[in-house]
Amino acid sequence: MQRSSRAVAASKRNRTKKKGKAAVYLRLFLCIAIIGAAVVLKHVNMPITEKLIQVVSDELKVDEAIDVISEVQGLGNGITEVFGEGAKPAEEADNTEPVFGEDFYIGQESEKLQKEIEENKKKAEIAEKELSVETLSFQMSEEELSDNTKAEVFRIPPPSYCSYDKQEIKFRYKAPLYGVITSKFGYRDHPIVEDASFHTGLDIAAKSGSAIGAFADGTVIDAGKNATYGNYLLIEHSGGFRSFYGHNSKLKVKKGQRVKLGQKVAEVGSTGMSTGPHLHFEVRKGNVRLDPALYISPETV
Repeated sequence: MQRSSRAVAASKRNRTKKKGKAAVYLRLFLCIAIIGAAVVLKHVNMPITEKLIQVVSDELKVDEAIDVISEVQGLGNGITEVFGEGAKPAEEADNTEPVFGEDFYIGQESEKLQKEIEENKKKAEIAEKELSVETLSFQMSEEELSDNTKAEVFRIPPPSYCSYDKQEIKFRYKAPLYGVITSKFGYRDHPIVEDASFHTGLDIAAKSGSAIGAFADGTVIDAGKNATYGNYLLIEHSGGFRSFYGHNSKLKVKKGQRVKLGQKVAEVGSTGMSTGPHLHFEVRKGNVRLDPALYISPETV
């Protein structure tokens, strides 16, 4: 009987040991399952805590489940550090501050720039209105705008012995010299006396000694020398026209001599009040000086 009791006790102990081992195996299995479930759930963004509590609520105590869950979450973080960051849990993703790309900042700058443009436009419109009021007296009327009168170059009226009007010449004529135009007909600062004066002719620069031809057929009515023009010639043509040649180095004709169109009458020089070799050429109608450029194009001289 005593032996039978010992056998029963031993049998109970064996069953208790087997149950203990089974419990250990069950806990081990549950831990492995929980770890696997935690990893899977971590990558699908599902709430880990709720799922794990459902799994272990019937087999483990709540406190033990919470401890296991904490361990699993720690293990999950370790796995992330080893294999790299994956998808974050939903709670953590929701708390992450949004990151904006360049387009967001460009958009902000564009809006700011657009506002500045609009403000500048308004300022410009206001300034234009103010300017219109200030310059009202200078604005042209509709009648003035519709006037088809040909515009003319503004000139200070010349001295009485000069004229900008072109006169009709009925005889053949040509440029007396081909060179560079250095001074035109009209008011200028005199290159020597440095004072404003009216230039009565056209200055044509050329190499010293270059031949000067007669402007047209005519007669030499004056040939001489003075302080202003140095060696000079005055030739009279038909219709009351005359041509004048100044600053010559040499004269090739004399007073009273007949000349032909283009005939050599002098050579380029720098006599009189001159800063370099050139021809001072004038076209006159009687004693009135005319603008030589009306008869000799600067592009062909």
